[in-house]
Amino acid sequence: TSGILAGSTNLTMSTGSTISRSAGSMTWTASSYKYNVTYTGSSAISTGPELSSNTAIVNSSTTNTVTLGGTQTLDSLNLTAGTFAAGTILTMTNSGSSAISVSGGLMTGTVQTSNNYDVIYTGTGQNSGAELTGTGISDIVVNLTSGTITLTSAFTISGNLTLTAGTLAAGS
Repeated sequence: TSGILAGSTNLTMSTGSTISRSAGSMTWTASSYKYNVTYTGSSAISTGPELSSNTAIVNSSTTNTVTLGGTQTLDSLNLTAGTFAAGTILTMTNSGSSAISVSGGLMTGTVQTSNNYDVIYTGTGQNSGAELTGTGISDIVVNLTSGTITLTSAFTISGNLTLTAGTLAAGS
């Protein structure tokens, strides 16, 4: 999880496999299979070629920031802790199943997409973040174990708002 992984050929990951990265850097061309990338640890990290239209799982300490290292199109993003700094270079795929799931942490930046994607809130209460900045929001699901999702900005959805558990509140 630290140091440099470099290669002059493609790294092939099977569908469903996981790359877990907490430090270091990677320089290779990743395969086109759908694998998971998990960012962990307590140090700031910038994404690399391991993140290639796959599922990003940001599970960092509450003081850690994972910064999107280049223009990226993701199928899904699961934010469980820490900060995911998307800047203005994140797009969601048009796969019909794209989603940003937030159970903790914070996403900053602006989602640059009109492709449909869902936003799913689980865990405990929190403020909404950049996950609601894209113009392609289809459905929003709120299914909290406790607490309130406080909306911090205006947004438009084209699908359904499903409130299963918890509270959804407009910000001030």
